[in-house]
Amino acid sequence: MKKLILLSILSVLVMSCQKEIEFKGKSKDPVMVLNGVVENDSLFRVYLERSVFFLSSENASVKYISSGALLKVTNLTTGEVYTMNESTFPSPNLYEFPFITTPNTQYKIEVTHPDYPSISAEMITTAKVNLNSVDTVSVIKNQEKLLKITFNWNDPTTENYYMVRVRQDIESAEYSYTNYLYMSSTDLSIDNSTNTDIDGSVYPTNTFLFTDTKFNGQQKSMEFLANYYSPSDDPMNPVDEKVYCELISMNKATYLYYVSMTASLQTDFFSEPVKVLSNINNGFGIFGSLNYSVKKL
Repeated sequence: MKKLILLSILSVLVMSCQKEIEFKGKSKDPVMVLNGVVENDSLFRVYLERSVFFLSSENASVKYISSGALLKVTNLTTGEVYTMNESTFPSPNLYEFPFITTPNTQYKIEVTHPDYPSISAEMITTAKVNLNSVDTVSVIKNQEKLLKITFNWNDPTTENYYMVRVRQDIESAEYSYTNYLYMSSTDLSIDNSTNTDIDGSVYPTNTFLFTDTKFNGQQKSMEFLANYYSPSDDPMNPVDEKVYCELISMNKATYLYYVSMTASLQTDFFSEPVKVLSNINNGFGIFGSLNYSVKKL
């Protein structure tokens, strides 16, 4: 793509005349970071770590908090309270609570640790939004064979926030991997500004984030053109392929977190830095909610 080629050339030119400048600022004291995006109808799971200085060369695992913290989760809808003070095997910073996350429920989480400021957050889990069906048909566009995939669902009358992906799971006796199909869409609810080239052309992406502003409370059909390639089938190493269409609904905080995270990952040398959203009091991270609805093709 022209944009990537131009940025690569500019990066080389800048790097060829770069000069190292010693950082003389003051680093901030570390705080706790909570990754708490919980899923409906699944065990309530959160991840805990500490922040690190952006110039730090520490190994990523060093920042994990596996002990010393006290996590308290309160179901504000029912009044139930759960606590944990040790991470859950085998992940060093996973805290898995012994209850199932329910939709339309208000939760509060509080975390204390002797070495860091206490953190807290509240949120209401998203309602269930389920796919009614997924339709597929092969099409030819610009002499290229594509797969048209149509998602169909009933959008609730409340504000709703979505992510759409198509997951391809490949497995054989020798390897296994997951791939998310690159797709394009001209639906009016899709904002393609983050995947538009400098010449105005729109290129495919593997994740779509959007709201129901233009179809609130309606039955919705959304079309995508996917660059789909079936894995080669070697008789000596047969491949098992499964393709899943994912409609992921989420609460507003989670949506804004993913939007800001996507924007931050797409910045280049000449862009203004993008601050990733955090709704954690006294710390960083996200306390949010997802609902997965998945159909197998």
